[in-house]
Amino acid sequence: MSLGRHSQLLVFVAALLLYVLGAVPQAQAETGGYPYWDATQVDITNYDWGYTDCKGYCDTSVTKKVDGKKVVYYVLSERGYGIRNCTDYVAWKLESLGISPNLVRGRGNANQWDDNGTGVTITKTPEVGDAAVWNSGRWGHLAFVEEVRPNGAGYDVRVSEYNKNGDGNFRNDRWTQADNYVDFNGVGVPIGGSGGPFTVTQPISVGPSDHITMYQAPEYSYRIKNTSGAPASIRRLVVGILGPGVNNNLTQNCDSQTKLSLQPNEETVCHLIVGTGFGQVGTYRFWADWQDWNGKWHEGQLGSSQNFFYVSAATTLTAVQPISVGPSDHVSMLSSVRYSYRIKNTSQVGASLQRIVVGVRGPAGDDLTQDCQGTENHRGLTLAAGQEWTCSVYLPNGYGSSGTFRFYADWQDGNSIWHPGMLGSTQNFLYVQPGPTLTVMQPISVGPSDNMPKLQKLWWGFRVRNTSGSVAIIRQFSVAVRGPAGDNLDTPCVGGSNVTLAPGQEWTCYAERSTGYGSTGNFRFWADWQDMNYAWHPGYLGGSLVLTLY
Repeated sequence: MSLGRHSQLLVFVAALLLYVLGAVPQAQAETGGYPYWDATQVDITNYDWGYTDCKGYCDTSVTKKVDGKKVVYYVLSERGYGIRNCTDYVAWKLESLGISPNLVRGRGNANQWDDNGTGVTITKTPEVGDAAVWNSGRWGHLAFVEEVRPNGAGYDVRVSEYNKNGDGNFRNDRWTQADNYVDFNGVGVPIGGSGGPFTVTQPISVGPSDHITMYQAPEYSYRIKNTSGAPASIRRLVVGILGPGVNNNLTQNCDSQTKLSLQPNEETVCHLIVGTGFGQVGTYRFWADWQDWNGKWHEGQLGSSQNFFYVSAATTLTAVQPISVGPSDHVSMLSSVRYSYRIKNTSQVGASLQRIVVGVRGPAGDDLTQDCQGTENHRGLTLAAGQEWTCSVYLPNGYGSSGTFRFYADWQDGNSIWHPGMLGSTQNFLYVQPGPTLTVMQPISVGPSDNMPKLQKLWWGFRVRNTSGSVAIIRQFSVAVRGPAGDNLDTPCVGGSNVTLAPGQEWTCYAERSTGYGSTGNFRFWADWQDMNYAWHPGYLGGSLVLTLY
């Protein structure tokens, strides 16, 4: 939650109790360095915190009775934003890191920060130091991007923020995605953070050995630690590679390791598999390296270079049908999974395979490799020249954990050498949590009437029960609304984000629109919810109803 008003009944009651009893100040260690962390709570319903002495804007104040006497509190900082609100924290953070007040101040509510692109860049691709903007709700929400990581389809960000839950407090542990990001100092340049030094905690190595069969995929890895004592930013983390010949630079990025940020003492692993390997025999030099945000490389800082040797291949297999997974690349957890691919021996001579498998790596990097059907227990396979063969692996119960699984076709020759990449590149599929079962206990209704004048306050309500037999986590409860022209006017339930329901537990949605709608006609509405896989379920909680405004 950001500058928007509390509307969840239970949270509102709890907030009023805090207001009456007096809020407990945060410990200094939990403030993020924000100077006004200890401002007095004045009016929780309007997110007002302040001081009896003016901090900047002295014409904006709120009066509160203390021991029967009226006391004036000034609730805006010198930046012009509400003290202990999300906007003032981000503005303070940006200015403290050298961003001009002319770019930061006067941007309005949180959901207005991405409206004005003058002097800044509005983007969907986050960088450290960006302002993360959420536009939903009356005022939206704002946070500061501390860390960025790819998620396969885009990026997740870890943010620091104030007033996320309407309590005026600080947190910096949330990984999330925002609607937009505001970049204040140019795309490609993070705000803040040092450029090392980094310490190698696991030296670079290459596998499966330092003598690799041509077209076999070399696998590199190393591990580093930020020992700078401050957040550190890396533009590119790579495996430097020089092949045989002149100027044969084959350097490649580590998997998902560009625009990387590390906190003090945080470690990261570089992992790289070069798909189909290299096509030339000879000596290859390799080393760990990184590039800072000034474009400078630091060869040698992460250890000295090493050599490996690429030798001619004895057996050549070709994938005539690339590996695939079914029933799709998004599979519900504990559902069956089937892999298949087809190969051909193109060596012109017979080929003996010690093992032929589907290589699988789980979300935590765990090895879940499976032998192809018919070759279980390492029985091996022999193929005549030109012969084809189909690998099939069927797991009736799938896997027990959710996340991203990497899979690839692989085989082991008679010399016990594996050949990852020869039969195609690594692919991903997502194993997702199964959706919960919800039952409607009280159908959706609208008040005060389903036939009323425009611009009048409206509210909706419905009640559900978790009948899954297990804990259900709901990303969002909402009242879906479509206007006369089909426009989306969805209204989230108060407190309806990230709701956890025990088996049999019930939950009531209350949603309101204080000023109603400004147009007349028929408005269609229904109860809806979004699961943790971001899927909505229209019709699941009952059909749509009609509200008529005149």
